[in-house]
Amino acid sequence: MRPIFTVLWASSALGALALLPIPASANDNSTPPPPPQPSQEAVDACASLSEGVPCSVTYHSHTMQGTCRNSPSGDGPLACAPQPPQR
Repeated sequence: MRPIFTVLWASSALGALALLPIPASANDNSTPPPPPQPSQEAVDACASLSEGVPCSVTYHSHTMQGTCRNSPSGDGPLACAPQPPQR
């Protein structure tokens, strides 16, 4: 009798899980969220520069070399972005 009780219990537990709501973001096919905005330090580093110009920005006493770039969509602020890794 014990095995049938286990099967019934497991079936009931799985059935109860099917009734739980699923968040909309888990199953919809909407567009992905926009990329994060650059830090204020990265924007400030390119404030007086133009796109494609080398720049440097300091975060917590670490200086990064990069290039002033706009966002991929072209609508974000100009900011100092790191150089792509060398292959």
